[in-house]
Amino acid sequence: MHYVKKADIKRVERLISTLICNASQKIVKTIEQRRKADRERLKRWRKKKLADGNKQIQLMLTPEAQKILIREKERTGEPYVHIINRAIIYLEQGRPDSLDTTSERPPEQQKIIRRIRQLWSEGYTYSAIADIFNSEGLTTFKESNKWQASLVLELDTKG
Repeated sequence: MHYVKKADIKRVERLISTLICNASQKIVKTIEQRRKADRERLKRWRKKKLADGNKQIQLMLTPEAQKILIREKERTGEPYVHIINRAIIYLEQGRPDSLDTTSERPPEQQKIIRRIRQLWSEGYTYSAIADIFNSEGLTTFKESNKWQASLVLELDTKG
């Protein structure tokens, strides 16, 4: 049998303790560096948005408005800021979402707009509708013949 001296055990314990302490300090330093980088990135993003003419505001929404906003985000996949911007622009235009200007479009576009609204009511997102149209080879009536969520949204909202 081999016996270990108490002094050796104490030395090993101190060594392990030092190693753990050094590793913890490195982890904390890495976390602090990441947080600092995130703060700097956010600061640059805010500065750019302000330079683009955006204004930062804080909102307090009623529970009912929160539910509507969450439902719209789930439906569209858009960020909250885009949903709120769209709603405010519609208010300024005096145009409720339900205004249907489909009849002002050519018949083939009317058919596609009705289909968009039908798929939307079934729970498909704009991205999913674009994928469906691309797989079916439908024409977009634009220079690019590839359907994208933004085009589906445009047709749905502007009718």
